[in-house]
Amino acid sequence: MTFLELCQRLRAECQDLGSGPDTVTGQSGRMLTYVTAIREAWVKVQLSRTDWEWLRTDPATPLQSLAADGDSPFIEEPYHMAIVWLALRGLSLSQVTTELRIRAEEEWSTYHSMLVRRYVPATLTFGNGGGEW
Repeated sequence: MTFLELCQRLRAECQDLGSGPDTVTGQSGRMLTYVTAIREAWVKVQLSRTDWEWLRTDPATPLQSLAADGDSPFIEEPYHMAIVWLALRGLSLSQVTTELRIRAEEEWSTYHSMLVRRYVPATLTFGNGGGEW
């Protein structure tokens, strides 16, 4: 999904009537809230762990900020909903019902686990670095 599509999906998940945003630039009010929430959630996902696969490359993938309508997060598209759920989870209590917050928590937990399985190397170290599996 693009940055714009992520913002639109967040609005839909918030059960906000109507449509939009139509663009991520020049927004105000509720539309700006959706745009900001998605932008911040994507940064939080990237910074949430130090062992993401993209941080272990040489050079490490730089922090990506979403700015234009067509910008897309660099993770694979099936994982983009993690950004929406984290954004919904972060919206203030006055904007999201208790039921939506609970759903956002559950969905974020599920998607975060999927992200970890996909983007964190599966190695185990025993003792004082005596061996990896």
